[in-house]
Amino acid sequence: ATFLSLEAAAEVERYIKSHSLPDDNGYILVEKSVGAPIDFKYSVSFFRIDGSIDSTTYILNANLQIEVPFKGWTSIGHITENLSSGAVTTGINLGIAKGSITFGLEKYENGQWLYATFALSVIGGKHIDKTVRLVQV
Repeated sequence: ATFLSLEAAAEVERYIKSHSLPDDNGYILVEKSVGAPIDFKYSVSFFRIDGSIDSTTYILNANLQIEVPFKGWTSIGHITENLSSGAVTTGINLGIAKGSITFGLEKYENGQWLYATFALSVIGGKHIDKTVRLVQV
């Protein structure tokens, strides 16, 4: 059996009362769905990722786009990868863009994060060389 001290019980009671609905109409409980995909969007300079990662299986689904002058955002591919056994690098070798993007998982501040490492360049001399954390998984 687990017992609470009077101080701890009073603190729990104050917390519950402060989060109750008006007129004793109950409580709202918000839970994160286990295994639900976590959506994310990230853009830097001429490049954009719009995707999701499953928090249970670590399957990444993402659309990759670049911004083309006079045309706007243009899809250059879609990636579906399982990151549970390690990072995955996808190469880009198009007439307008070249390089690679590495997606992986890393421990950071008591959590697991999806990260992306960019090594990209486009016609005209623009470059992206950086690593970013996209979303906590």
